[in-house]
Amino acid sequence: MYKRAWFLVVAGVVAIVVLVQVFSSLGGSGSTNADAQGASSSTTTAPKAKKKAASPEPVDRATTSSPSKKGPGVGDKARDGKFEFVVRSVKCGIKEVGDQYLGKKAQGQFCAVNLSVKNIGDAPQSMFADNQYAFDAKGRKFSADAEASMYDNQSQVLWEEINPGNSVKGKVYFDIPKGATLVKLELHDSMFSGGVKVTL
Repeated sequence: MYKRAWFLVVAGVVAIVVLVQVFSSLGGSGSTNADAQGASSSTTTAPKAKKKAASPEPVDRATTSSPSKKGPGVGDKARDGKFEFVVRSVKCGIKEVGDQYLGKKAQGQFCAVNLSVKNIGDAPQSMFADNQYAFDAKGRKFSADAEASMYDNQSQVLWEEINPGNSVKGKVYFDIPKGATLVKLELHDSMFSGGVKVTL
């Protein structure tokens, strides 16, 4: 009777120990897995976003055009053939040239071009006002008015023979429309020369 009771006690103790070990193993493995997962999640970092490469700044490849060479202007020496011209001044808005007895009225307005002419050749050359031309802002071409130049007593450039090294000065008149503006002259040493352009 006592042996049986002792056996039951021992068997119960063994069973309890086994159960404790089983539950301990189950709980330990769960915590271990949880710890492992926690460690894994804590050590895993999100991949760094790649930095977008900065796009190169646009380069202006347009070449700067070199400024065109400007021709002679007022006060500059301008040569054509045997003559060297210097335009001193230009005055427009003149209604009449001469006096009450001998003169001429403009159809529009007279523009007086004050210039000097020097013979830079080695032979005499004649200067004629009729060989000179003017242009306005619209590109219209005007011939000189020789009659108006004739009534200007101070002008020596109507028709004049100039010896080498000598120079004359005077005014060449152009009859142009009212309101028009001269922007360029074309001066010649003769009617067959290429001429030289002077910007006003």
